[in-house]
Amino acid sequence: DIEKFSGLKLFGYLIAPFPMFKELALLKIYPALVLKLFGPLAKNFILVSIFIHFGNAGLVICLSRVLRLGARVGFMASLMYLTLFAHFQAYMDPMASQHLIAVFFIMLGLVFYLKTSSLMDANAKGRRRYYVWTLLINAAASFCNFPSALLPAAVFTHILVYAKGKHDRLRRYNTWMPLFIIYLVYPLLPVVYGHERLTRILAQYENNSAVHMFTSKMTVHAKFATLFFIGLSCLLMLRGLLTAYGRYNLKRFFKALFMALAAAAGAYLLILGGPRRLLIPYNMAVPFTGILASFLDPIRNALSVSTTEPWYAIPLQLSVFNFLLGGLVMFLFIKNFIVPKKENSVLVTWYLGTLLWLYLNPSIYSRYFIYLSPIFCVIFSAVVDYLYRRSIKTFRLNPAVEGVISILIFICLSVPNLLAIKLSLFRGRLANTFWT
Repeated sequence: DIEKFSGLKLFGYLIAPFPMFKELALLKIYPALVLKLFGPLAKNFILVSIFIHFGNAGLVICLSRVLRLGARVGFMASLMYLTLFAHFQAYMDPMASQHLIAVFFIMLGLVFYLKTSSLMDANAKGRRRYYVWTLLINAAASFCNFPSALLPAAVFTHILVYAKGKHDRLRRYNTWMPLFIIYLVYPLLPVVYGHERLTRILAQYENNSAVHMFTSKMTVHAKFATLFFIGLSCLLMLRGLLTAYGRYNLKRFFKALFMALAAAAGAYLLILGGPRRLLIPYNMAVPFTGILASFLDPIRNALSVSTTEPWYAIPLQLSVFNFLLGGLVMFLFIKNFIVPKKENSVLVTWYLGTLLWLYLNPSIYSRYFIYLSPIFCVIFSAVVDYLYRRSIKTFRLNPAVEGVISILIFICLSVPNLLAIKLSLFRGRLANTFWT
């Protein structure tokens, strides 16, 4: 039917929100473009997804460079990302492309923001051009579902921890206020039109008078105006807090406020979920440990996956050794790459934000690992490179030889992941023809 639409009508249909999760703009624009350019065959969707996957691998290199981790770390992280078995369903499933595109915008938005921030700090030429491009990229990212919350949270984290002082923190926040306002426009439209997941959540509180008025009594325009005003008020409130923090000595007050809010949140989680909530630290480490175990022993994972299920669920090898190894990797990265380089704290926000989104889903499928795998690849590559550089100091090898050896190590680790992907695709064809 959309082939009969005029250009303006087609554009309106593609970006218009409807009261269905599958009617988000990204889930209409991408299929429409692929169908128009390449045709309806499933293999065309897979080829486009693989192309996007390679583009994301290039962005992993760019992200490593703007985080000042080095070109070698970027190359190794990119190689890991390309061949990682844990997330291969995200680009081999014709209808999982929205996850690849979301990761693309997350990394592209972070790369441009960090690059623009460094240019502004140096008062370098081209900073205004990069600033405009960053805003445009975030405007495009706001049409995705997940980056709508993650990118502004990562930017705000960077502003808080990377600023050189109280006044610099306020200056940075004022500079990037337009970026935050961007996410008060399109991301609110699916909400006011009845986002499927949000509707299910609000249905649990239908007896509340405020919720009932919002869902049943208010018009779409009134809902949007209300949410936009609330969001803008929160941004202005944050600006007022930063202004007060810079004008007065409120460090102890904010520290006490943060501790009180954290205690209140912990108490609320315990009351809501009971003793199970005490497992939150364990649950936070599970995805990272699972991806690490899958990377180190992918063949076992490939053989343990059931090919008869419609969605791939990869069993996580959560042994004590894997947990200890994952904890050591995270500790070394925090100690050597976050404490001295505060801009890397955006990876922490990215990881925690992804965990929150994952645990809001009723089921966590393997394709969702695509949101965490860039973080894992960057962290693991940086730590391995750090340990490797420390261990070879005693041998005094030529720097070029050192680089070749480290790359060969990662190639040896990546080859089993490629074999595991090939094995899973072969076993999948025996049970169904979804990937053929």
